[in-house]
Amino acid sequence: MEIEAMTPDGKICIKPIGQIRSRVAEQKFGGFDDLDSSIELQPEFAEYLIGLEDYSHLKVVYWLSEMTETHALHRPQGNLDIPEVGMFACR
Repeated sequence: MEIEAMTPDGKICIKPIGQIRSRVAEQKFGGFDDLDSSIELQPEFAEYLIGLEDYSHLKVVYWLSEMTETHALHRPQGNLDIPEVGMFACR
């Protein structure tokens, strides 16, 4: 599969390969400890999973597609007992 990762003007192109599914219906902060989610890949990526069961963990890179605003400082999981940190320290 050939992918054009960058446009001629230097913009990075992102093509989703699947979706994360859960019972969360709207945006919220925190409360995800007992939540199960699943990752559904598009069928053409099935072969990419071959041999995955031999590994102890998997890193998932995701795009917060419904996020409408950002802030430099944030309390992880919206917990007021935790001091604010930079957004990159929360992910």
